[in-house]
Amino acid sequence: MDVLGPESRLAHAIVAAVSVLIIACPCALDLATPISIVALQGFLDNDILQLGASLERASEHPLAAAIIKGAEQRSLTLAEVKDFQSVSGKDIIGLVTGC
Repeated sequence: MDVLGPESRLAHAIVAAVSVLIIACPCALDLATPISIVALQGFLDNDILQLGASLERASEHPLAAAIIKGAEQRSLTLAEVKDFQSVSGKDIIGLVTGC
């Protein structure tokens, strides 16, 4: 008797948890998107975190502080950002220099 679900239980549990977040949370895409994106070849995790945290430094989004803190914990130097724009309900845009 398989009470806990089909094989790959962890994968099914993660899909179920993310589904609940997407349905229940207005900021679900902000939570689910980083989980589903993989780095392009030639980029390291720290490179992506440095770029993201540099942009988020000008953002007022609640998750921005967590991203910046993650970069600081890895001792990453944040770059200067020019032409920063925050598009309500969508994303942030800016030109990161010096990375």
